[in-house]
Amino acid sequence: MKISYNSDIKSLDIEASDFFAYHTKKILNKKDLVLWAMPGGRSVSGIFRSLANRDDIPWEKIHLFIIDERLVPLDDVDSNYRLLYENLAGSLLKKGKISNDNIHPFIFKPGENDLGSGGYEKELKIFGSYFDIILLSSGKDCHIAGIYPGHHSVKNKYKYFFTMNDSPKPPRGRMSSSRTLLLKSQSAVLLFYGKLKKNAFTDFMDSNIDETECPAKIVKKINNSLILTDQKKW
Repeated sequence: MKISYNSDIKSLDIEASDFFAYHTKKILNKKDLVLWAMPGGRSVSGIFRSLANRDDIPWEKIHLFIIDERLVPLDDVDSNYRLLYENLAGSLLKKGKISNDNIHPFIFKPGENDLGSGGYEKELKIFGSYFDIILLSSGKDCHIAGIYPGHHSVKNKYKYFFTMNDSPKPPRGRMSSSRTLLLKSQSAVLLFYGKLKKNAFTDFMDSNIDETECPAKIVKKINNSLILTDQKKW
């Protein structure tokens, strides 16, 4: 695990972009495709835009998945996919760098018992059943994806995706990758951006606090992990 501090968030965004480019090329030495999984949230849009401007990534070999999603239509203002599309996927499509076949949004299906999570699991399994590189942003309560401290989501043992209607953070309805699925990833970037994340970063660094209190600590168990923060050095 590497921790990188910089008061300039744009510099951190570029570092994250470099990390994705480097590890993508490294993975492509061993397999034909690379699966990226992306979250929502205000902190990640700069990284998306930095990636969209890169010409040194073999985009045709990248498949974009969503780490977690709000149970809303894709074009809803709350949709994580909408953020991904507006800042990365849409730009790549317009430039002809990627095709729709490489983009995998989670489709909310209110008429199904699992609300669409089973279909998303099947789609992931087509490409190898795990994410290669993930991007995560910690909440001020130290949550990542739809995994919250002191909540059933942090104890969920399912291998792939789960849904909930009692998210501690609105909107209540959400889909999330499970802890088990995140831990299969080869590489991860975790963000602690902004003053509101100061306490979360402090908890992340505190060895006396465990994953149930600070789910962001899950990332510490991923071998190639990069922690980016604009918080003053600990």
